[in-house]
Amino acid sequence: IGFVLEQTYRSEAWPTPCNYNYRQRYEFYNDGKFRVSCASIGRGCGNTGTYRPVFRIAFAGEQNNFYEWNQNTWQPWQNEKWNAQGSLTSYTAEGYQYKIENTQAGYYMEPGRGQFNDGGRGDFNYVYVTKHINGRDEGENDLVTIGPCCNTDYHQGPEKFIEPQPEDIQNSSLVVWYVAQMRNDDRKGNEYCWAENVLENGVWNTKVYPCFCGPMFIPATKTGNK
Repeated sequence: IGFVLEQTYRSEAWPTPCNYNYRQRYEFYNDGKFRVSCASIGRGCGNTGTYRPVFRIAFAGEQNNFYEWNQNTWQPWQNEKWNAQGSLTSYTAEGYQYKIENTQAGYYMEPGRGQFNDGGRGDFNYVYVTKHINGRDEGENDLVTIGPCCNTDYHQGPEKFIEPQPEDIQNSSLVVWYVAQMRNDDRKGNEYCWAENVLENGVWNTKVYPCFCGPMFIPATKTGNK
């Protein structure tokens, strides 16, 4: 049905405490869908950590518009903005939350809600949309860090490219920033973002409990505001 590219970043002493295993995973489907995802496979330094990976997704084209599904219609974002996925978030019947398009075509954006059969339990994401301008360093080059590690609100880093004066993003080159939130868990039978060594028949084996996150993009033919 397609192909996958996956990268692994692993500490040498993983899965002992304070060592990490991260995955980046890119799925490309024959029908034109693609998914950008990543995972923590533990173990970290404790059992109360929350992972907030930052995706930067820059779309081709100079005349793009961004829409959010709300009140049973696609509502355009006129200026740079952020939004959080929560219990009151509305989706289309297919599970789409956003859409990005130009005059010819575009993509629906489907956030993780535990439906991708990869162990993810929902992304609880923050989405930021910013205007891309050549020559302005807003993630085009390597970012050593983009913001504080442990904020629990929307201050995850990309907001610095929006505040204090959000710019008009209609018919523009756009960047979508996607920040998921996954909390690790070591409770037996409920492990998540976790890994451990288990003694089985006299042999130590590593058990992993990944927490994948990330949105799916589904091709959308330009059909007006539908």
